[in-house]
Amino acid sequence: MLAWLAAEVTAGHTAALDAAVRNSVYSWASPPLTVAMWFFTGVGSGLVLFLLAGAAVGVLQRRGEKRKAWTFAIAMTGALLLEVSLKLVVHRERPVPFFGIAPPESYSFPSGHALLSFTFFAMLAALLAPRSALAWIAAAFLIAMIGFSRIYLGVHYPTDVIGGYLTGLAWLSVLYFGDSSERCRPR
Repeated sequence: MLAWLAAEVTAGHTAALDAAVRNSVYSWASPPLTVAMWFFTGVGSGLVLFLLAGAAVGVLQRRGEKRKAWTFAIAMTGALLLEVSLKLVVHRERPVPFFGIAPPESYSFPSGHALLSFTFFAMLAALLAPRSALAWIAAAFLIAMIGFSRIYLGVHYPTDVIGGYLTGLAWLSVLYFGDSSERCRPR
């Protein structure tokens, strides 16, 4: 699915859909909503998420959960490497942002905010509260709002955000199945 989306984006087949969604989202603009979207974009920034990830790794280590700490660190590091690599491969230019924002200097696909927030909040819920519906609902809400904020502010196309989510899902699936196969090996 991710490879198909990247190919469609590269070929320009998503341009009409991206433009229609961006214009529709922009039509909802209001000062209070813009403030909220800046907040969610800030929460989903790489700097904030990596600071929080460092804190989570530290807490897990202090609790004696070294395997979980390593898993969290590997998940976030891998997500960052995937983001940078895919942006260089797909090479999609940024859209013209809304609200007079200067466009970020990196390429657009996939959305790093979407990928990193998906990885961070899903891993946090999985490692700290795997059976808590409230933790998963909060994670899903934050992931969705961070992705939406990127479209609302005009710094990403909708397919960039979807690409970030798909990349995060694929990466966490690799980690999950890799960890499952490791635990299933006879010792």
